[in-house]
Formats: sequence, structure tokens, C-alpha cells
Amino acid sequence: MKILRAHGDSIQNLIETYQGLFISPGLEFCPAPLLEKLLMHHHNCYLIQASLVRGSVWPLNPIADKDRVRKNIEFIARGNHKSTLKYDKEYTRIVESEIVQGWMFPIPLHYINILRHGELAPVRIDDKVWSDLPDGSKKLKYQLTHDQSFEATKGASVNGRVIKQKLAPLFYGGCLTRILHYIVDVCCRHPSVPILGAKSDFKAAYCLVSLHGDMAEKCAIMCNEFAVPSLRLTFGGSPCPPEFCIYSELSAYLANNLLHCPEWDPLVLSSPHAATLLEPKLLEENIPFTQARPLDVILDPDDWGKADIFIITPDINSNRHRAVQALLLAIHILC
Repeated sequence: MKILRAHGDSIQNLIETYQGLFISPGLEFCPAPLLEKLLMHHHNCYLIQASLVRGSVWPLNPIADKDRVRKNIEFIARGNHKSTLKYDKEYTRIVESEIVQGWMFPIPLHYINILRHGELAPVRIDDKVWSDLPDGSKKLKYQLTHDQSFEATKGASVNGRVIKQKLAPLFYGGCLTRILHYIVDVCCRHPSVPILGAKSDFKAAYCLVSLHGDMAEKCAIMCNEFAVPSLRLTFGGSPCPPEFCIYSELSAYLANNLLHCPEWDPLVLSSPHAATLLEPKLLEENIPFTQARPLDVILDPDDWGKADIFIITPDINSNRHRAVQALLLAIHILC
């Protein structure tokens, strides 16, 4: 609080003063000038560059300052959802972990009203989330969700004020449909060739993308006697899936360009993490192939494979090594 007061009670002023530190936007990615040659042909080039330089800014209808303060006071009196009481230790542990990693920081609870854009939202803990372990087993984890749709009696929520027409299209929302079409097309053209599938992702994906300081003030939660603004995309803000989509789409865009580049040799150029990849697992040979029926739409024949969140490729030529490494290398290039 003392540090913020010295910077005009503004997180954005603090960020601009200490550029290049962990609070700066774009820190998890290569600098925008280095990525420019990769970005310049992508249709979301300017959105990505703006996000990397200034942080994520959500299109919101304004809220009157008196309504903002009244809403915060109501949420302070109400507290978080009951699941945070049930899992109090887990909730505190999650918040402490995010603070240690530089994704949040604590301020006195009522100081949130002094920040020009400060807004609280209650949180819940989801106990039905499973994470995959390296050996293929699953482990129960606790997911913190900012309930930025929860409405106070006065003053609309952050999600309720989002101008949805100004959000980027959620391109990966159609991922499964595109992948299924591609699989059926490959089955039709190669009826007795195994099709390999994998999935790569960014760890703690939303925490890669920084919020603009003014937005960080609008994304605060309550933990004990503290308000805790988030410096990264929240799990619960409705603009976050479209916002992260531009990064997800960019990584798939780079991976597909690599896959379809005959000159790319993964033995020569690969991610430093490629050595950790496992050999693909195939079904038993006695399981018969089923002949796919023709699609109602015509796809251009593509035997290189497709990266679209999932990585799908026919097991021909050197595809099994190229396909899984393409997305891994694309992520490495971006970060």
C-alpha cells in the first residue's frame, strides 16, 4: 500500500515505473520486436503486439465510482463463496503460491476502494478438477475461480459490463469440429494407416498473459484481511478465453507452418525439451481398422498433420516425430 501510494494509488503507474521487472507485461514471452517477423503475417498481429506491450485491456462499460465502492463494501461484508471456507487451507495455499510467483500481490482489504479502478469479486474453490501426471495417472487439484459474474445489489459485475462485440473471436471454440473432420478425411484416404494424436499446452496458461494495471485493479479477490489484485488473466473473467485464444492460435499457426515446411528437420532444429518426449503408443495390431464414410464437405488432402490445440497426424514418413515436435518448438519460439 505504501508503494502504491507513492505512485498515485495506481498499479499502472507502478508498472510503468519499474519496467522490465516481474510486474511488466509480456515478460513470459520473447520481446515483441524479436517476434515481429513471426507475427507480421498473422491476422491478429496488432492484438498480440498490443497485449505484449501494454498488457490485456478488456472492453468494459464504465461503472460509477460510488457504485464501485458500494459494491466492494457489500462483498467485504458478504465474503467469498462457502467453498473457500470448506477448503480454507487449500485456498490460502493457492493465493500464497500465486503471490510468491509474482502473479498477485496483497494490499489491505479496504484500500481497494482507494485505488481508482479497484473492484472485488468473490471466489470459489472447485474440488472436481483433475491434473495429469507424467506417468499418465491423475491427481485431484483445487481450482480457484474468480466469480466475476457475481452481482451485488448495486453496481454491475465486471463480466456484466463486458462489451462482447469487441472481444476477439474464440477461434479454438471450434477446435474439436475441425479435428474430427480432419481425422475422418485421413481415414478415407489412408484406411489402414494408424492416426496419432497428442496434446500440448502452456503450463498455467492464463498466468502467461499480463493484465494492464488498470485491469489488474478490477480483478481483485479477498483473502483474510487482504485484497489481492491479479496481475495476470483470471480464471473467471469472460474476456480471458478470447484473450488467450490469440496466443493459442498463434502457437498453432507457427506449428502448422513448421509441419508443412519440407525444409524443417526436427533433428537439426527442435525445442530443447524434445528429448523428454515419449514414443507414441499404438493400439493392439489385432484391433481392425474401420472404413470411414466420405465427408459432406471437401477438404484439401493434407498428410503432414494438423496442430489445432491437439496434434493429429497419419503415421507415415517421419510424421510421428515431426508432428509432436512442431507445437513444442512453436511454444519454445514464442517464450
